[in-house]
Amino acid sequence: EGTLFTMYQSESKDGGKTWTEEKCVLQPTPDSYDHYSCCDPGVVKIGDYYYLGYTSTTNADGIDNNIFVARSRRPEGPYEKWNGNGWGGKPAPVVEYTGNPETYGAGEPSMVVLNDTLFLYYTWRDGDLNHTRLSVADASNENWPQTLEYKGVAIDHIQGDTDSADVKFVEDYGKFIAVSTASRFTTDSYVKVYMSNDGVSFEESYYL
Repeated sequence: EGTLFTMYQSESKDGGKTWTEEKCVLQPTPDSYDHYSCCDPGVVKIGDYYYLGYTSTTNADGIDNNIFVARSRRPEGPYEKWNGNGWGGKPAPVVEYTGNPETYGAGEPSMVVLNDTLFLYYTWRDGDLNHTRLSVADASNENWPQTLEYKGVAIDHIQGDTDSADVKFVEDYGKFIAVSTASRFTTDSYVKVYMSNDGVSFEESYYL
């Protein structure tokens, strides 16, 4: 029933010239909250673990999405999914969408770790709202999803054609840099760049 999305991993050791064969690293868990899909991955390494954030939908139409996280000691897995209290078993959302269930919802996570703080950025689309929102957590806590705290809207994509943002902290600049596409799948598509000093409030600074 519906479309089954899974995640694959491939590796390059020569700067992207050649790649290893793709391996399936994460699949939906049957009879669970993410049974329709695992997509839109965003990965960060904290200590010994790779944490993989992903989107899953509650229905076959790909709307009313939520955000989940799984972890592994190796990029290729196996991964344990966050279950609401710990790691392993049936998954529970780390960010649960609470808006109109007929719209996209929450998804497309991007994670940054800085000074033991985990910054979790994610899309929030509810009707006319098109936001990149931010929640933060204690990265030193093994069960950091329990410490997630909503901090507000990092980017308000007033123009409805702007897509999700991928965020990184660039040490050479001492700034958070967010990149997103706009007017995608058209001949007028372009790339937007946003900057932030604190990771909380971003300003559009450039476009390609």
